Amino acid sequence: MADVTLKKYTFSLSVNELEELENFLKTNISERKVVSSIATLHGFLTAIASGPVTINSKEWIPIVWGLKNSKPIRFGSSKQTDHILKLIIKQLNEISEILADDAGKYEPIFNRNRIQPESYLDLHKWVSGYMMEVELHRHYWQPIFSCSQGFQIMQPIYLHGSGSTTNVYSSEQFLTREPKKCEKLIQQISNSAAQIFRFWLPYRTAIYERKVANIIQQSHPVIESNDPCPCNSGKQFGTCCGLAAILH
Repeated sequence: MADVTLKKYTFSLSVNELEELENFLKTNISERKVVSSIATLHGFLTAIASGPVTINSKEWIPIVWGLKNSKPIRFGSSKQTDHILKLIIKQLNEISEILADDAGKYEPIFNRNRIQPESYLDLHKWVSGYMMEVELHRHYWQPIFSCSQGFQIMQPIYLHGSGSTTNVYSSEQFLTREPKKCEKLIQQISNSAAQIFRFWLPYRTAIYERKVANIIQQSHPVIESNDPCPCNSGKQFGTCCGLAAILH
C-alpha cells in the first residue's frame, strides 16, 4: 500500500482495512475504473459528503466499480463484495461525521510518491477524485462557481483538478517537493474542503427539511377549516386552533 498521510479519528478505518481497500481499488475490475487509490476515493467521497445534495449510492458506487450503470458487481464471494462495500460506506460515514462535528478537523488523504532519494505528497489523486464528483453533478454545483465567494473557496481544489489549468497544477506539483510549500498547499486544500462543506450546509439542511415536511404532509392530510379540530375540543378547526399560532 502507498504511504498515506492521515489523521487518526475515533471512527477511522484501521490500517488493515485501509490496506484491504487500497488493494481492492488497485485490482483491474474494469478498464473504465478511475478510482484506483485510497486518495482518489477519499476525495470523491468528500465531495459527496460536502456537496449541495445527497447523492444516492446507486449513482456513485458504480463509478467506484468502473461501471456505466448500477448493475450489481460481484468479485470473489458475495461475502467479500459486501465487506468491501461496508468499508467504502464506513469511509464515507467517517468523512461525513468529521465534517458535521467540526469541518476544521477534516484532513484529506494524500498518497506519498517516492522518487529516490526523495519522496513527496501527490495532491493530484485526491483532487481528481473530488473534481470527478463535481463534474458528474455540475448542474448541482454550478451556484458555487457563479458567486465570487464560492469560486474563491473552490479555487485551491479547482486549480489542481481542472483540465484547463494543467500548467498551474504542474508548477504546483513541483512545489510539493519542498516541505514548507507542500504544507501550505495541503492546508489550502483542507481549508477549501471545510469551507465548501459550510457553504452548502444551509442548502442541504433546507432540502432535508423540505423532504421531512413532505413526508409529514403525506401522512397528515391538510386540515380544512370545517374539519374537527385535532385538539379534540369538539369545535371546528377554523374556529379553534385554526385561529391560533400554536395548537392547544
